[in-house]
Amino acid sequence: MEVASWCDEEGHFGHFLGSRSYVGDVTEHEIDGARDRTNARPMREALQAAGLANRPRTIVEPGRHIGYLEAHIEQGRTLEGSHLGIGVVTSIVGIWQYQITLTGEQNHAGTTRMKDRRDAGLAAARLCVAIDDRFPTVSGPRTVWTTGRITLDPGAPSIIPGRAEMLFQVRDDNPAIVERLEALLREIATGIAAASGCSVELERIRTGKPALMAETFQNAIEQAASEVAEGKSIRMPSGAGHDAQVLATIMPAGMLFVPSIDGISHHWSENTDDADIVMGAEVFVETCRRLLSN
Repeated sequence: MEVASWCDEEGHFGHFLGSRSYVGDVTEHEIDGARDRTNARPMREALQAAGLANRPRTIVEPGRHIGYLEAHIEQGRTLEGSHLGIGVVTSIVGIWQYQITLTGEQNHAGTTRMKDRRDAGLAAARLCVAIDDRFPTVSGPRTVWTTGRITLDPGAPSIIPGRAEMLFQVRDDNPAIVERLEALLREIATGIAAASGCSVELERIRTGKPALMAETFQNAIEQAASEVAEGKSIRMPSGAGHDAQVLATIMPAGMLFVPSIDGISHHWSENTDDADIVMGAEVFVETCRRLLSN
């Protein structure tokens, strides 16, 4: 057994940076160009400061491992709401992310009549509403989409925005559904651009493939939960991305979830009950024992 603590899963310098490096999916060229998303610090500089510059990267040894097992909090309400202790992850969603840029005409907010405006900010708002109205018609039962950031230029109360940038994300474990949604997104954006007099540029900046968790791992987790957690488990997909989907590209992989209090994640109040953590650890150990004894 080997234990890994992957760096930068959250994506300051690159999503799943540690696990992707381990499977050989991060190039030196990518490292050269990587910048911290919060302050634009070069990754090479950060490596130097951490004493990691020029250190050889650890790469997976083919055939060394029978698979990869990861434990995580659920980051949702399924387990807590159902009074269950363990989630047996069946699949991990793919994540498609887009940068959408709308360009209109910057002008004075007091002297430009409404009919003469090409307001990029208003076009961005209408795009968000149109997405929410039309996406449900072609989405799947677990599809989610989020506009995580909108920035307006120049961002002053007395100036009509001449430019708006959106970061938009779609998640599903079915690539065909996401492809349909991308086509619809482009159609909606084109229509909004024509109606608003703004130009629109849509760039896909991230494509994350969904991953299926190995059936043998799912069975082992479920059996361990039956023995250790009184059978209080459920098979469920993961709506968040995890390093397990990276490792799944080169070896069998599995994941188990423990409950999140109130389903809250990515917030300071994120928490999990100590008893649930202990139970999850016990199920994890029993799962490992079962996998290694086969």
